[in-house]
Amino acid sequence: MSGPSKSKEPVKRTTDAIAAFAEGEDDFEFLGLDSEGRFCIPVDLRGEELYAPFSGRALLVDSFFSYVEEASHLSLRPLSLELKIEEERLSEKDFFRRAYVRHYEAKKEEARRQRKRDRLQSFFLLLVGIFFFVCYGVSEYFLYDHDYLFFIPEIISIVAWVFVWAATEKLFFDGRTAKIEELKAKRLEEATLTFYCERK
Repeated sequence: MSGPSKSKEPVKRTTDAIAAFAEGEDDFEFLGLDSEGRFCIPVDLRGEELYAPFSGRALLVDSFFSYVEEASHLSLRPLSLELKIEEERLSEKDFFRRAYVRHYEAKKEEARRQRKRDRLQSFFLLLVGIFFFVCYGVSEYFLYDHDYLFFIPEIISIVAWVFVWAATEKLFFDGRTAKIEELKAKRLEEATLTFYCERK
């Protein structure tokens, strides 16, 4: 994470890249890379409110994160944020950087908690499914000679499979979604932040 830079080239290159992407040109990804192979996202912070109201510079505005996350979808490479800011506000860069990292640390932690909840819920649903399978076996045994009650074991079997499928969905599909969100937050957290301004 380097200090202010006078170079406008990374931002110009990425701005051109976004225009190229909109026009469907094939060399978009190449145009958006910096010298270290990171995907550059230009952010013009001049004249913008950086912090959420009442946060005491602890939280950044949501619109900033929305823009960065939307732009990050354009490449799977590591990220570099090129932050253009007024010279008199460069003293805020440490506050900004801490607030940025804290945001994605919180998102990572929330994704981890969600994965834990998904695993616990999946285990509970599986236990319920097993219980109904036991009930199915018992009903088959005791209702074997009662033709007019043949539908009861079948209903219990269907209910058991519903719970088993719900457990599978929660573990392998919802859990995967939470894992993807965790990886996205980790990638954004590890982005390089470079602040620069135009010297007068």
